Amino acid sequence: MQLPVSFVSKIERLLGTESTALVSALSGSSPVSVRQNTCKSTTNFNMFERVPWCSTGYYLPERPVFTLDPLFHAGCYYVQEASSMFIEQWWNNFAPKNTALRVLDLCAAPGGKSTHLLSLIDSESVLVCNEPVPTRNKILQHNLAKWGHSNFIITQNEPHQFEPLGEYFDVILVDAPCSGEGMFRKDKNAIAEWSENNVQQCAIRQKSILASAAKILKPGGILIYSTCTFDNHENEEQVQRLLRTGFEFCPLPNTNFSIANTDYGYRFYPHKTKGEGFFTACLQKRGKYSSTKIQSINNGSANSTTEKYLREPEVFKYISRSEKHFAIPLAHEHTYKTLSSTVSVRAAGIYLGDTKNNDFLPSQQLSWSNHLRDDLPFVEVDTEHAIKYLRGETFSLQTNLHGWHLVRYQNFALGWVKAVGHRFNNHYPKEWRILMR
Repeated sequence: MQLPVSFVSKIERLLGTESTALVSALSGSSPVSVRQNTCKSTTNFNMFERVPWCSTGYYLPERPVFTLDPLFHAGCYYVQEASSMFIEQWWNNFAPKNTALRVLDLCAAPGGKSTHLLSLIDSESVLVCNEPVPTRNKILQHNLAKWGHSNFIITQNEPHQFEPLGEYFDVILVDAPCSGEGMFRKDKNAIAEWSENNVQQCAIRQKSILASAAKILKPGGILIYSTCTFDNHENEEQVQRLLRTGFEFCPLPNTNFSIANTDYGYRFYPHKTKGEGFFTACLQKRGKYSSTKIQSINNGSANSTTEKYLREPEVFKYISRSEKHFAIPLAHEHTYKTLSSTVSVRAAGIYLGDTKNNDFLPSQQLSWSNHLRDDLPFVEVDTEHAIKYLRGETFSLQTNLHGWHLVRYQNFALGWVKAVGHRFNNHYPKEWRILMR
């Protein structure tokens, strides 16, 4: 690996005699790690080494072809870099307890930390996932839909556009855009894009994002900051600035994870920890904390669609827009309305499906939902036929069926087919079909 000379010089100043070990580690192979979906748990990973700072994280001995694993497409796990799973430690130690929370992931795409937060918060809390770039926002929507939860809202805004909300959120995660030094061995493009100027531009942008985050966080609220870089300008200096403007640093009570702690955060070095380069810190905004009072605006609006497909349809608010139908948890209707009047909302709750010619077409997102009724008709398939389905192909059914059926693999839903006798129409979306052969 040909690393930039100025980057190597910086690492030598930062780590001294340890710099050689880090540079050598960056030339090695990356560990492979996944995080299980707690609502779609399988036993497939139980024999593997655990990620020590994440209760649902596992290291794999080698990198499989995830594209050809139906459980990956069912949302049973997320392929995530191990170091970035550390946000669980901040959540467990410092997030407000025994209260409903409004949580904001301000730079959320592609969705690794968002899906992690959804596994950590309870159903009474709501996660707002923001991504300003449209193409990345679509990827975020896909990954969150596969996770199957309903207590999230996806927005597409620049951070400063949230400021009219005032001190609105209980917890904010800023996984900031950065120069990507910690990902050099995993993403060779990060090396080509790196420059001292890019580092400085990233630091300026991070300062702006954090300034907006500080304005919309409640007094007493928690701010989690992270990057995948080693640079002080992007890491400790950003934390120091917050400490001068009304925040206090939250040190962990126990850090027996072979990570380097500084006065302003925690650093993951690939030559010391089994993961990529990563920096993270947790801060609390000064002031008295008051819990969020989340109240429903209306009673539930169950109808034939929600009653047919969802367990407990009465806990959802049914919304229809241009023949598209959604179900939003009643507990988060007020948050949804507040955000919709202030920022651009792209998705929320469960996208149920569309009405065409008086016929209801269930959505792919609905098939992934953790709120589906258990008694819906389904077709169970083996690996061969699961891959065929995910490629958009058809095959003969063993029994005579009619109407909408889930396609399930090892009891986990992959999507929908509309059966007509021994044949069916494959409704797996074209944009997500497997192209690999």
